[in-house]
Amino acid sequence: MRLLLDESVPVRLRRFLPSHSVKTVVERGWEGVKNGALLVLAAKEFDAFLTVDKNLPYQLPLVQTLEQALGSLQPCTFIRLGA
Repeated sequence: MRLLLDESVPVRLRRFLPSHSVKTVVERGWEGVKNGALLVLAAKEFDAFLTVDKNLPYQLPLVQTLEQALGSLQPCTFIRLGA
């Protein structure tokens, strides 16, 4: 699956998703692009857009749940993991 990590997502999350092609907003040159425009860009090239606000250590337990969700994710859909 082609994944795009938002600027708020630490790049090190990539190593927990080795079975996916992972790029970042910064790598694509899209830093500073706002919500709607960023989603439009992402939808053209990626299967999923991952974003978090903060506290990756708190969210790391969600990696297994994330892998399961990505296995059944349909294009152009929205899911929320965790609380």
